[in-house]
Amino acid sequence: MIRFPLALAAAALLLFAPMAGAAAETGDAGDLPPGAQDLTSERVTQIAGSFADTSDVDLYRLCLPGGGSFSASTVGGTLVDTQLFLFDSSGLGVYGNDDDGSLRQSTLPAGDPLTPQAAGEYYLAVAPYNRDPNSDAGPIFAPLGPLLAPTGVGAGQPVRGWSGRLSGMGPYRVVLSGASCIAPDTTPPTIDLRRPLDGAEYPLDAEVTADYGCADEPGGSGLVSCVGTVPNGAGLDTSSVGERTFQVDAADAAANAAVARSVYRVVYDFEGFLWPVRNPPAINRWYAGLPVPIRFELGGDQGRDVIEEGWPQVAQIECGSGAEPSSGEPARHPRWFRGLAFRKRTARYVFLWRTRREWAGSCRQFLLRLDDGTVKRADFEFVRH
Repeated sequence: MIRFPLALAAAALLLFAPMAGAAAETGDAGDLPPGAQDLTSERVTQIAGSFADTSDVDLYRLCLPGGGSFSASTVGGTLVDTQLFLFDSSGLGVYGNDDDGSLRQSTLPAGDPLTPQAAGEYYLAVAPYNRDPNSDAGPIFAPLGPLLAPTGVGAGQPVRGWSGRLSGMGPYRVVLSGASCIAPDTTPPTIDLRRPLDGAEYPLDAEVTADYGCADEPGGSGLVSCVGTVPNGAGLDTSSVGERTFQVDAADAAANAAVARSVYRVVYDFEGFLWPVRNPPAINRWYAGLPVPIRFELGGDQGRDVIEEGWPQVAQIECGSGAEPSSGEPARHPRWFRGLAFRKRTARYVFLWRTRREWAGSCRQFLLRLDDGTVKRADFEFVRH
């Protein structure tokens, strides 16, 4: 009797670290289909088991998707001289292997003419060398060629037992591919884009950090990437005014992809018009024909092109209506005033708006459209001077 040294067994178990889709022998898997360990509800990529004694054979029931994708190998997974056999759901032999080339471990390859094409349940047998399957009529496999085809005298009947001389014992690991009938993962990852939210506005040069996360569905293939315009926790671009598009891309191990986008706007640090103009909902009572000094701050000198071309504008409104017209006629300034000016001493912009005497008894709205895309408003009721 060949005994597997305990020290080598322990070393092997440490070497063969578990992977995703790992299954383990429970107790002692049976050696015939009725007692096989059922792994059909799992996506199996490896099986860790052990030959309890020199006559032990372990059978595992698997679900295969077919198409020649199945493979199994004990190469690099045991110090025992092994054999592998595959049977269909009725126990008939499909193919087997004793030695993988010059190695004493075994491989059932994918893509071979003997590899099963039909989807369904199959039985994988892991046996020490020279423990061979038999039907009631005799041996199922004939030892011919690198792979064993079911050409023995008992090939036409299901496996009923095992024969041959006793061999090795000890732990083993079988690495598999194409051993799952679980429906493929077609659900894309989810993306939680918390900042920037779509439509958000941030002041120019503000310190704002991205906040997002990605996740795959429970039991899915697993998240492999979650990449945003900037890394999570990094600063957003607020270096100039205007719209920005932020995007997060996520993918899982099954090549399902997801995209989340938001559009945010970087705006000037505008806190409202300054004295003598009051901001909505207040209504400014003003003498018709007198100019109105429109003063505002943008967090410093942002240049002279902060107002979009064709603006500011003035629209006639019904007094007290709360209307917000989208446009009006160009706002005029006195000939002696050069339009928009910036006062360095106060760090304020000034526009001197020329009004008309004939506006007395009516209301107008002053509209200032900045080049950050925002529109600022102030309502005026004009009276006679």
